[in-house]
Amino acid sequence: MGFGHRVYKTYDPRSRIMKQICEQVLEQTGAINDPLLEIAMELEQIAVRDDYFVKRNLYPNVDFYSGIVLRALDIPVSMYTVIFAVARTVGWVSQWKEMVSEDTSKITRPRQMYMGHLERQFVAVARRGDASVIPNSCDLDSLLEDTAVYADGPYKRAVSVRAARVGV
Repeated sequence: MGFGHRVYKTYDPRSRIMKQICEQVLEQTGAINDPLLEIAMELEQIAVRDDYFVKRNLYPNVDFYSGIVLRALDIPVSMYTVIFAVARTVGWVSQWKEMVSEDTSKITRPRQMYMGHLERQFVAVARRGDASVIPNSCDLDSLLEDTAVYADGPYKRAVSVRAARVGV
């Protein structure tokens, strides 16, 4: 959405840094004159002064500015989610590695069972049609045959490679 954050109830400190980066990118790319980007920057100014946004602690967040930066760099909108996910993957993996390396973890989650394919052929979105539907069931014997165990010690993760969801 670009406004508000579940943790930061005031202006997100990361947003201030991202705003500076955004301004530099706009200046260096010449995208400062892009009408949509001008609207986005004006929207920010209006929102931080608007009672509705102020009362609800809705301030521009990192995604607000990163969306502007991606547009200024001519990144296709269809790639925004991919870029956000790839950027976050490093943090997710490092948190997982930290969790499995500790003798005692402060927060642990129940065993997770991945129910998707281990490997899949890529099919272009335009050619998928009904082929993207994955069966919504699997039998337990097949599930156990295709289960891989990751990590050692008390934090073993069993991951199934059988399909069990629709539209994944």
